[in-house]
Amino acid sequence: KLKDRRMASYFSLPSLLFIFTTLIQTSNCYETKYFTQYLDHFNFEANPQTFQQRWLIEDKHWSAPTGPIFFYTGNEGDIVNFYENSGAILVLAQKYHALVVFAEHRYYGRTLPFGTQSHQRENIGYLSVENALGDYAELIRYLQANVTSGKSPVVAFGGSYGGSLASYFRMRYPQIVDAALSASAPILLYPGVTDSTAFFKVITEDFTAANAQCPVMVRKAFSAIESLSGSASGRSQIQQEMRLCSPLKSDQEVDNVLYWARNAFVNIAMLDYPYPTDFGSPLPAWPVKVGCEMMLAESVNLLSRFANLVGIYYNGTQNLPCFNITQEFFQCADPSGCGGSRTDSDALSWDYQACTEMIHNMGTSGVTDMFPASPWSLMTLTSYCQATWGVTPRPHWNLLNTNLKSSSKIIFSNGALDPWHSGGVLNSSNPNLKLVWIEQGAHHLDLRAPNPQDPESVIRARQVESDTIGQWLREAYQERNIAPPFN
Repeated sequence: KLKDRRMASYFSLPSLLFIFTTLIQTSNCYETKYFTQYLDHFNFEANPQTFQQRWLIEDKHWSAPTGPIFFYTGNEGDIVNFYENSGAILVLAQKYHALVVFAEHRYYGRTLPFGTQSHQRENIGYLSVENALGDYAELIRYLQANVTSGKSPVVAFGGSYGGSLASYFRMRYPQIVDAALSASAPILLYPGVTDSTAFFKVITEDFTAANAQCPVMVRKAFSAIESLSGSASGRSQIQQEMRLCSPLKSDQEVDNVLYWARNAFVNIAMLDYPYPTDFGSPLPAWPVKVGCEMMLAESVNLLSRFANLVGIYYNGTQNLPCFNITQEFFQCADPSGCGGSRTDSDALSWDYQACTEMIHNMGTSGVTDMFPASPWSLMTLTSYCQATWGVTPRPHWNLLNTNLKSSSKIIFSNGALDPWHSGGVLNSSNPNLKLVWIEQGAHHLDLRAPNPQDPESVIRARQVESDTIGQWLREAYQERNIAPPFN
C-alpha cells in the first residue's frame, strides 16, 4: 500500500526539510524506515542539525487513505522490543483498519543523534520529553501530508514511560492526536504528589499476596547480608552463597548487592504476567509466585534461596555460572533501576532523563515494605546528577505540563499487581477521561497480545478500551464528515 508516488510527491515539496528515506528492511508485517528530524525543535537557527529517527510501519489492515493512524510513542528502549510486546495494538488495528506506526524515542535503540558520542555532556542535552514529542508530531505531520489523505484520526498508544508520552502527546498536541491509550503511566509519581514509599509498598503487597511468609524471609535475607557486610569473612560468605562472580571488598560493594537485588524484585513484580515472557529478561509464568516458592524452600540455606529468587530476573536462561553485578546493574538516578549497566546505551539515556524531567520519587522505609530503609532524597539525587551529568533535576517540570483537569479522550489503564500504579491516574472528576483498573494486571498487560492464560480482568479491560477507542474514532470521523472504515 505504500507507493513510491508518495515519496516522489514528498520530495517535490522543497519547503520541507524532512526526508523520508527508502525502505531499510522488512520483518514480518512491519517495515523499518528512517526519518530526518531536527535535533532541537525549539531552536530556529539558520542551519539546524538533524538526525535519523527509526520508525516501524505496518499497513496490513489499513483502509487507505482515510483509515486511522495508531501511533506508538516509543519509550526508553529499542522500538522493535515494544512492537513485539504490544500485540493488542495490532488486534485493534485489524478491527479498526488502522495504519500502525511505532516511533523510536531519540537517544534509544538505533536512534542515536550523535552515534557512539550521544552520551557526551555536550550532546546529551537534546534528550527531553519536549523534543521527543516534537519528533512524534513531525512524523505524524509527514504521514498526514504524504501517506494518508490528511484526514486520518490519530490514536496514540504507549506503556509505562511510553504511556506517559501518549498522554502528554494528547494533552500538548490535541490538534494532532485525537485520543490516547496511556497504559501503566506513572504521570503522578513525583515529589509532592505521591508518597515516596508507595512504589515499594506495592511490590511488598504483591509478594505478600503470593505467600504471607515470603516477605518475612526476604527481610531476613536482606538483614543477613547487612549483618555479614562488616567483615571480610562475612562478605566472602555473601559471595559464595549468592554465587557472585567477584569478591566483595567493601561495605559499598555490599550496598551494590542490596540495590541489585532490590532491582530484581522491581522487575519481577512489574512483569508478573500469567504466562512465560521474554520482555527484557526470560521470566516464568507468575514469577512472583515462583520466586516465593524458591524463597520458602527450606532445604537450601537462606542466602542461596535469596539468590535463586533474584536469579529469576538476572538468570532466566539458567545459563549463568555466577552473577556479575557490574554487568547487570548500576546505582543510577532512578531508584527502580535504569535497565542495564553503565555500558548500556539505553540505560545511560534513562539515567540522564531521571536526572532532568522524569523525577520519580521512590524510596524504601523498611516498615511498609520488605527492603532495607533507603529514603528518597532530592538532595542526594541532585548531588548525583550534578556529578554525573552536570544537570540539576526539575521535579516540577512535567507536572507543569500535565493537564488532567481539561484534557479529554485519554484512557488511563493501571494494574493492581503493577507497582507503577502507585503513580498512575486512579481517580479523576473529569468525565472526558476513561479510567480502567485491571485487578490481576501487571505492567501494561493490556497492551500485550491476547493470550489463553489472560485473567478475566484484562480481557474485560481490553474490551472497554476497544469500545472506547471505537466511540472516539467515530466522533473524529463525524467531525471530519467522513464515513469510518469500520462498522
